[in-house]
Amino acid sequence: MEAGGYDRGEPGKAIAAWCNSHALLYTCGMPMNVSPSDVRPWLEEYLRWEAKAALAAAAVMAPLALLVCAIQYGLADGLLCLFLCWFLPKWLLHLAALGALALLFVGSARMNPGYLNDIRFLLGKPAEEAYEAEAAESVKMLAPGEAHPAAVALTWALFTGPELVRRAICGFARHRRLTRMDREDLAAALACLASADRAADLEEVERAAPGAGAALVPRLKLVRGVLFIGQSEPFKVGLTAELRRTLRHGDAGATDC
Repeated sequence: MEAGGYDRGEPGKAIAAWCNSHALLYTCGMPMNVSPSDVRPWLEEYLRWEAKAALAAAAVMAPLALLVCAIQYGLADGLLCLFLCWFLPKWLLHLAALGALALLFVGSARMNPGYLNDIRFLLGKPAEEAYEAEAAESVKMLAPGEAHPAAVALTWALFTGPELVRRAICGFARHRRLTRMDREDLAAALACLASADRAADLEEVERAAPGAGAALVPRLKLVRGVLFIGQSEPFKVGLTAELRRTLRHGDAGATDC
């Protein structure tokens, strides 16, 4: 028997359980007033661990990327020397192998627009806000079943080295963004979303964090559990049920409503 003497029965319980996993349709109770100061401790801890994870992944990826690139250069240089050493000097063949590897990096950069943006950011030059190493605009290499097996194998053989370098650079850039990010406006935006009982208009969230400006959306996308609804602007922004409970009660495992 539920509060107020109403028995939902098994169908009602099933519907409530389904809604509990969809933050946009169901939340624990009525709208709750969550302040930025309530969100700030969780946000600090979350960003700290995310930054550590990004740095660890990049640190593992970097030496692996250098090793793969060295192997690719050695194979290219060996093939050129094998077939052309009778006609061209070796120094020119070594230079040609380096040029071929450089062209692969150029191709990787053209397929992933955020790559050069991350490099500019790491060099301290003006760069756009970015989110997630695997952002939507990144073009991924062919997967089995998407093309002829020979084309898939050739793509992976050619671009594995540059792709590993790209992922390492994105990891270092993500770590730097997370450690230098302004917490105040992001905490205010998350507090606004956690206070609501449903998805909010993007304009409403922007009013809650006026100092973030155009950087607000990319920063929100760095937080797992923030949902963007809609194919085009104006978006609606919501939270998963787990993240909403965490921000409201400080316990991701809380399920009692």
